[in-house]
Amino acid sequence: MRAFYKKHKEIIDYLFFGVVTTIVSMAFYKLTTALFIGYPSMHTESGEASALLVSIATAVQWVTGVVTAFITNRLFVFRDRNNRPGYVAKQFAVFAGSRVVTWFIDWGISVAGIALFYKYGIFTGELISSEGAFYSLINKIFSADFIVKCISAVIVVILNYIISVFIVFRRTRKENRERKEDEADASS
Repeated sequence: MRAFYKKHKEIIDYLFFGVVTTIVSMAFYKLTTALFIGYPSMHTESGEASALLVSIATAVQWVTGVVTAFITNRLFVFRDRNNRPGYVAKQFAVFAGSRVVTWFIDWGISVAGIALFYKYGIFTGELISSEGAFYSLINKIFSADFIVKCISAVIVVILNYIISVFIVFRRTRKENRERKEDEADASS
C-alpha cells in the first residue's frame, strides 16, 4: 500500500485535496442557497433554486474553491517552495485564470442540467415522501441543483487537474523531479 501511495502520491494527494476543496466549496454553495430561502424570486414554483440563485451560489462556490485549491495544491500536492511574492502572485493569477474557464463549464453544466431536470421532471419533488426532520433534510440535500452540482464537480476536478499539471504547476513539477534526481545522485 505504501509503495502504491509513493508511486502515485501526486494524483492521490490531488484527489484527496480535491475532495476537501469540493466539500468546502459545496458547503458554501449550500449555505448561499440556504440564505435565500423565503425569497420567491430565487426559487421555482416547486421550491427548487432558480437559475439566478444557482448562478450566485456557483460564484460563491467558485471563489472559495479557488482559494482553497490554490493553497492546498501549492503547499501539499505540488509542494512549491518558491515563496517570492511576485512568483506566487503570477502563479495565483494563472491558477485563477484557468479556474475561470472551468467555472464557466461548471456554470453551464449547472444551469443546463437543472433545466433538463425540470423539463423531464427528475427530482423536482420530494425524494422521500415521509414526514419528519430527517426526511426533510434528505430532500433538501438531494435536490436537483445539488445532484447536478455533484456531477459538475467530478468533471471540473478532472479538468482542473489536467490544467494544474500541464500549465500552472508545470515548472514546480519539473523542479521537484530534478531535485529528486539530484538527491538520488548524491546518495549513490
